[in-house]
Amino acid sequence: MFGTDYTTLYISTNGWVSFGSAGSYISPSSLPSSIFSMPLICVYARDMQTRGNGIRYATVGSSPNRTFIIDFEIETYSSGYDVTAQLQLHEGSNLINIRYYYTAPEACGQSYATIGIQGAGGSTATAVPITYDGKVLDDNYNPQSISFCPVKY
Repeated sequence: MFGTDYTTLYISTNGWVSFGSAGSYISPSSLPSSIFSMPLICVYARDMQTRGNGIRYATVGSSPNRTFIIDFEIETYSSGYDVTAQLQLHEGSNLINIRYYYTAPEACGQSYATIGIQGAGGSTATAVPITYDGKVLDDNYNPQSISFCPVKY
């Protein structure tokens, strides 16, 4: 991510993935955030819990063109608003896709959710914020996608 290859990632039930080392809880905030010093992808980061099939992951394809896929079936912890999303990490191209298959009308980015990516470095990191507490997903249109292709330095 942002020019660095990682062999380890950590998946949180709170709707984010970190690279290199595990983070703790991410309090929803705008990116870049000092809460994380390691690279981070916020699919739908806030206080979440799993539902349905929970979180599943797999690698498809063959090297050097594999895609690592993470499926999230999560809901907001306090109010039970559903989010069903898939994160796709494409080997070799640096392409990151987030597909939202279902978002409850109350879970479209508002309600203190963080969506975006952040490189290493905490509050001074390179980041591509999509939203913090702002409705960016359309509850009347699914599926939806957000794609990133961070430049390799």
